[in-house]
Amino acid sequence: MDSLIDILGKRDFDEPSELAEIKNFIIKEYQIEPTIKISGEAIVINLPNASLVSTVRLRGPEIKKRYKINKKLIFRIS
Repeated sequence: MDSLIDILGKRDFDEPSELAEIKNFIIKEYQIEPTIKISGEAIVINLPNASLVSTVRLRGPEIKKRYKINKKLIFRIS
């Protein structure tokens, strides 16, 4: 039986590159740090207010094309 250290030692805890790229894009363009996570076949982007969500949502197709993302982007107010 494997120990907890052996199991967790093999695990990759780094943030997926697509999440880091989206986060860096939003920080660079809007000076706000979003909360981003992968949920099934979608990427959920949490932003602090509705106007920012609307603005970033309009740039969703550009983000998907620029970073070659195949998953659906979901924008939420947090």
